[in-house]
Formats: sequence, structure tokens, C-alpha cells
Amino acid sequence: MLSESNLSLKNKSININLKTPQIMCKTTIHTLTVGATTAIPFPPTLANDQGFTSITEPADKNTTTLVKNGDIMIWKKSEDITDLNAITETGGDDVFSSNPKKQKDGTWKATVGNFPANNTQSYSITYTVKNALENPYTQDPKIKMNPK
Repeated sequence: MLSESNLSLKNKSININLKTPQIMCKTTIHTLTVGATTAIPFPPTLANDQGFTSITEPADKNTTTLVKNGDIMIWKKSEDITDLNAITETGGDDVFSSNPKKQKDGTWKATVGNFPANNTQSYSITYTVKNALENPYTQDPKIKMNPK
């Protein structure tokens, strides 16, 4: 443990006050982009900032974003998606510390809750595609708490 020290240099005295360093956990912002076209409204293309991109329904269901408590999730639309209608929790644990909220720019935002490490939870994204016949569509990606 570091504490106060005194150092003398050529008849000059310097008082150094060293405090115990604090470890700060940085909040990370994760973005998941949802894309679909009028020609192929389902399944959507899901891409996250961790390098995962899917273009098939089985892969979409396996889209997993690794997070920690307090991280921020942002969902945004692309291609012919006209609206992200809802982001909802579907698992047993609280995935988000508060319900995801739609922002003025059309994105959705939520803070990751404190669910157990290595726990994987599903949630739903409901979206509307321009001129698609079966609007709205729903996809269920996953979110996983990083181990501590």
C-alpha cells in the first residue's frame, strides 16, 4: 500500500502524497445494427461491434454480445428497416437495469443489468421493413455476461 513519503534533494524537501489507486471499470458502449431489405425482410442481418455478422436465421439466434454490468447497449436500424418497434427481455434474469428506451434518432438504448457471470439471456428485437408483407418481424439475439 502506498502512503505519504518525503524526499530530500539538495537541501530541498518535497512532500509526495500518494493515495491508494482506485480501479475504475470503464463503461463500454455496444452497438447492434439490424438490417433487412424489402426483398428479404427476414431474417435480418445482425452485426455487432465485436466483429460478428449474421445473414441467416440460425446465426441470428446465435448472435451473442458479450457485456458487463453497467455497459450501454445501442440498437440501430439499417437498409430498408423503417422502425425498430421494440426491444424486450424474454429471459428469466433482468438483462437490462431498466427497460430499453427508444431515442429521438430512432435508435434504442439500455443499460446492462447485473445478471450472473457467464449467463446468457435472450431478448427480442421487433422491427418493420418498408413495404414488406408480414410486418412486423421479430428476432431473438442473445446477450452474455462476461466472466469476472
